[in-house]
Amino acid sequence: MKKSLLLILFSLSVVLHSQSKEYSGIVRDISKTPLPCVRVTIKGTQINTETNFDGYFKITIPNSLNILTFSAIGMQNLDYKVGINKNIEILLE
Repeated sequence: MKKSLLLILFSLSVVLHSQSKEYSGIVRDISKTPLPCVRVTIKGTQINTETNFDGYFKITIPNSLNILTFSAIGMQNLDYKVGINKNIEILLE
């Protein structure tokens, strides 16, 4: 019984993980300075993260969604459509 339960839980985790993709990157201003505390949100959801002190972020996106919104105080919001490249560089104005 325990082995069956473990096998089911493992299979479920593999299936759920395969239904999403992890993206990471850096957010900079137009002078190429890394921006900390930029909110990175999966558009249409409340799933988000923030860039660290060096402007880096990491976020896992469900396969059914593909737009990230980058927002920071005093900057213009930017929508970014994710694609094959899982390493993203964003410039905010």
